Parts: sequence; C-alpha cells; structure tokens
Amino acid sequence: MAGREVRLTVPVMRPDEIVSAALAGLRLGEVVCIPGLADPALLAAVGQAQQALLLTAVGAATLAGRYQPA
Repeated sequence: MAGREVRLTVPVMRPDEIVSAALAGLRLGEVVCIPGLADPALLAAVGQAQQALLLTAVGAATLAGRYQPA
C-alpha cells in the first residue's frame, strides 16, 4: 500500500528459549543446534547427502561432462 508502512509479523523464539535449547544440545552431544527443528533425522539426512556428494566428487578421476571442453 502506497504511503503506508508494512510490517510483517514473523514468529520468533525468545532468547532464553534459544539459550536453553543450545544448552540442551550441548548436553545431548549435538554439534549443531537448530532450536526449531523437531526431527533431528532431517539434519542427519543433510549430513549424509553432503558426505555422498563429496565422496562422489572427490573420487572422480575425470571432469564432469558439463566441464569438458566443447
């Protein structure tokens, strides 16, 4: 709307909640703490995908097709 200030309301956690989550993560031995992430398996899946990507890319003996000279 022209001439009007628009404020978006985004839900945010309180700082004390984030600190509590970080401390709980440390107690659990977590290296990464994402306070809003309910399913830690999602983070594990990201890690597995990163590992697979790096193992595939590092283990390649030739350039990927898209990088081959034309």
